[in-house]
Amino acid sequence: MGARHAPSGDVRRRDRSQSRRARGARGARGHLDLLERCPSVPRALYGDRGETVPGRVVEALAWPAAVRARIEVAVVPGAAHFPMVEAPLETARALEVLLD
Repeated sequence: MGARHAPSGDVRRRDRSQSRRARGARGARGHLDLLERCPSVPRALYGDRGETVPGRVVEALAWPAAVRARIEVAVVPGAAHFPMVEAPLETARALEVLLD
């Protein structure tokens, strides 16, 4: 009989990475389901990511229509992934609007 070989570390790492992505996709959908049932108005803050048309930021998020219809979104100009670092004053202003 031939010796059994455990899969290489690279294969295991790839398998774990793929399963993490799958769990993440299910998790994101679960959060959207919660937003659809949320009794209060959900709020979100996003950087414009260089987009010049504000509505396109929300469109690019591809949220279900039930979420898009209810959520209040503030878009921070000149920011992407870290609006509080990239545009701190604009982020503070956007948060004031959301929380007012």
